[in-house]
Amino acid sequence: MEGTIYRIIGIRGRTTIPFLLRTNLKIGDNTMLKYTTDGKSVIVTPLRVCSTDTCPIRPEVKLTLEEIGELLDTCDEETLETLNNMLHKKRREKDGI
Repeated sequence: MEGTIYRIIGIRGRTTIPFLLRTNLKIGDNTMLKYTTDGKSVIVTPLRVCSTDTCPIRPEVKLTLEEIGELLDTCDEETLETLNNMLHKKRREKDGI
């Protein structure tokens, strides 16, 4: 899907990614998003972090361990707790628990 969709930023600085974009880009619950800016525009890229460096949804996207660390530095406590729960869930799945 290509084109332009307009959204208004809410009072808390939030917006919703339209359903068609989420579906086409495989953005779901707990998808990590990478925000990049050139000073005029924002590019939002969906990522999926794995235990070995990265497992990008889109092949041209890579997230290094250093970038993961920088990302974690920007997270609030609630987000860190969510990420921690996700990691524990993935570990249990891998261990067959």
